[in-house]
Amino acid sequence: LASVADKHSHITDQSTFDVWHRTLELDKPEVFLKKLSGAVDQLVDDKWWIDRDTIRAKLEAENTH
Repeated sequence: LASVADKHSHITDQSTFDVWHRTLELDKPEVFLKKLSGAVDQLVDDKWWIDRDTIRAKLEAENTH
């Protein structure tokens, strides 16, 4: 995550990273995981070897209980 912060926002120290992290709400799992999911989607280019929709449905069901 630190290398992404440096690459995209030229973040090189901890205090600036902390502000960047909070500003992008990456300290909130629901925000961080959604952004991570989008990045993974771009990397795999819809060539999943697992049924991601089934996994997402299961995770959503677990989070509603």
